[in-house]
Amino acid sequence: MSINILCADDSNHVLEILSRLLSSVREIGKVYKAKNGEEAIQMMKMYAPDVITLDLKMPVLDGLQTLKKIRTFSDTPIIMISSYTQPGAHISMEALEEGAFGFIPKPASGKKDDMIKMRDELVALIKAAYEARNEKENGTASINDRKIKYNPEKSSDNENVDIKTVVFPEEIDSVFSAVCVGSSAGGPKALSKLISKLPEKFPYPVFIVQHIPEFFTSYLTESLNRKSQILVKEAVHEEIARPGVVYVAPGGCHMRLRKIGSNIKIVMDYEFPNVSGARPSVDVLMESAATFLQSNAVGIILSGMGQDGAHGLMKMKEAGAVTLVQDRTSSLVYGMASTALKLGAADYVVDIDTIPEFILYSAQLRLSQAGKINHMI
Repeated sequence: MSINILCADDSNHVLEILSRLLSSVREIGKVYKAKNGEEAIQMMKMYAPDVITLDLKMPVLDGLQTLKKIRTFSDTPIIMISSYTQPGAHISMEALEEGAFGFIPKPASGKKDDMIKMRDELVALIKAAYEARNEKENGTASINDRKIKYNPEKSSDNENVDIKTVVFPEEIDSVFSAVCVGSSAGGPKALSKLISKLPEKFPYPVFIVQHIPEFFTSYLTESLNRKSQILVKEAVHEEIARPGVVYVAPGGCHMRLRKIGSNIKIVMDYEFPNVSGARPSVDVLMESAATFLQSNAVGIILSGMGQDGAHGLMKMKEAGAVTLVQDRTSSLVYGMASTALKLGAADYVVDIDTIPEFILYSAQLRLSQAGKINHMI
């Protein structure tokens, strides 16, 4: 493995340190250096690097503008380098929603010792981005994956159903108790699309575990809420979930569900160690749903690297829940979904744009099979 990197930063000092740090890693090949966004785009077209790092603050063309321009002609993985400041967090979140692979905090001091501390994390992110791109480019859907691909044309007489305008039967409210969603790298972009398409009167609570540092959870929640017709909020310990509300697990904290009578109580756990390499863990959320909600739930795995969520989704499937993964084409990274598919945990593969329709279609299908409605919308 020899990974060629393009680093863009307006500080010569930072560029030199980054270059030396990355060049000392065996798997890293050439390190190209750009002083602003425009120069980065020119050098990218010349050298075709495997991974790009972009500083957020640059003259001529800043990191976010550069990312947007690159995304018009290339899917080369891009890692944003930002500070743990409020403006930096907002822009970093927007970058993730625009398709950045990930971000890493930039030491405020810029000192060499502080830069060395971030090297291991940056190199790990670069390797993951490189491997994820190769996997996505070389991977193809298997015959079994294609067989479980959800085709919206088969579920409706109208190929262009807008679920925001459809009136669903009242019985649909009782079909599911919850929708559980897990995501990692590429998740903010997928979540932004998914949540923005949920109708105003969506009948179920939605629980989200997104792998993200603690500092950024509130910014993700705020961003999703701005784009949503329903309330999006951070989950609170011992809160009783309400239909039509989206609950995001705080960073660094597991989220579990408990059934109390007819209600769902949210239980937050800051003490339990990482599960499947993460806290919050998708596995933890989904295993609790399998235990307490059993067949009355929907489990969804979106874009993400690693294996978190696959075993939890399998538990949900075994309990009779509806399970699905985002499709490869609309995913930035296909690690979590691919692992779930190999395990046999997913009932369906669904494009991100049609997941909201799929959830309500699944509810209607259950009602139809139970003889409670005699038509499908």
